[in-house]
Amino acid sequence: MRGILPAGKPVLCSPLILLFFLLFTFPFSIAFGSTEIYLNADKQFNYAENCFLEEEYQNAADEYKKFVFFFPDDERVELAAYKACLSLYRFGKYRETIKLCRRFEDQPDDTSFSQRASFLICRSYLALGMNGPAVISLNNLIMRTKEMSVKDMAKYELGWISLDHPIYKEEYSDNIKKAHTYFDRISMNGKKEFKIEDLLSELDNYQTIPRKNPTIAGGLSIVPGAGQLYCERYQDSVIAFLLNAGLGIAAYESFDNENYALGGLISFVGLGFYAGNIYGAVSSAHKYNKESDRYFIKELKGKIKINISDWIEKEKVSFSYQYNF
Repeated sequence: MRGILPAGKPVLCSPLILLFFLLFTFPFSIAFGSTEIYLNADKQFNYAENCFLEEEYQNAADEYKKFVFFFPDDERVELAAYKACLSLYRFGKYRETIKLCRRFEDQPDDTSFSQRASFLICRSYLALGMNGPAVISLNNLIMRTKEMSVKDMAKYELGWISLDHPIYKEEYSDNIKKAHTYFDRISMNGKKEFKIEDLLSELDNYQTIPRKNPTIAGGLSIVPGAGQLYCERYQDSVIAFLLNAGLGIAAYESFDNENYALGGLISFVGLGFYAGNIYGAVSSAHKYNKESDRYFIKELKGKIKINISDWIEKEKVSFSYQYNF
């Protein structure tokens, strides 16, 4: 067999060289053939779905992205793009989730997936402790979408964010008022679906939960430990009383024995602990109130909150209601 060199001169090609050439190129032809079989829309999507069902969320996100890239005209491309966002969210990559979901918000069409992407952005921000941007995300959705049911879900979620992820740290009553505002803005049909009348009735019980007055706690602490006792922190109360009493007795004995330097030093240290006793009592009152707030909301969630996660995280458009009596 003859071959052609670049210079154009004919040369003889031995059978051994021909055999080597065939053996060398054959595996590549098989590899390329298998790659073409692998890049099949159904197989690619099903593989991504299988990774998702197996909770291999990082792999699922990558495979959904590949599907979107290689099959942009497939009718499942929007679903795959959303499932990539959801996979990242479940994997805990919240910043990447936000970045990928932004592509839905940038689209001109208001679709079911773009609406749910806004909820994923909100929940990702909440997971990052960024409550402000989470609220902004849902308020933007309310302004953007025309579907009243979606607006109602966003307002319902915003109300619970006010309760469960408070923006106002000191006065929790401000968060209760904010939640009331969001719940009141829900449409009449939405109020029936979300049992808003019952929810607001339960919220009114907030005024009846036990609380401690920080001013009273500080005033009682004139007697060391009394403020902590008022706040039901019994161990702290005993420690504060014994520590301050012990330092007082030690200072008295030092002065009585005319050891004024030691007595002055102990008195100085004792004043610090005495002031700390008062500050600790005031702080205990605030902690008691915050714990009461958290317990109240936890009980309220378990009793009356309706779950919309099925709508956010499933392909179907409907969402489930969960109402516990």
